[in-house]
Amino acid sequence: MEHNDGKLAELAKHFFENIKGDVHLQQVLKDYEQDQIQHHPKTFLSHSFGKGSYTNEQISHAHKEININEQQFDSMIDHFINSLNAQGYGEEDKQKAKEMLSMYKERIIG
Repeated sequence: MEHNDGKLAELAKHFFENIKGDVHLQQVLKDYEQDQIQHHPKTFLSHSFGKGSYTNEQISHAHKEININEQQFDSMIDHFINSLNAQGYGEEDKQKAKEMLSMYKERIIG
């Protein structure tokens, strides 16, 4: 599926609306302004389809001060997949995204 700027903006809006309403994620995100994490939907999208520009070491370093547990990680991924669904992504794309993003779990929840 094409990832144009309008579709990406809608994906980001949907994603942030969902995570703001998630009590499990509010604790993790409370110290961050939205503009600090605004890149997440685009980063998730690129990494979900194997086109990510961050190395494993950069991802580990970026998350080293963030106390995120497995439930919160899974919830974040679920919200992203739901956002992909709302934007019309197919089952194959959503499954691939979930598999690819799940590979980062150990680096993020450490």
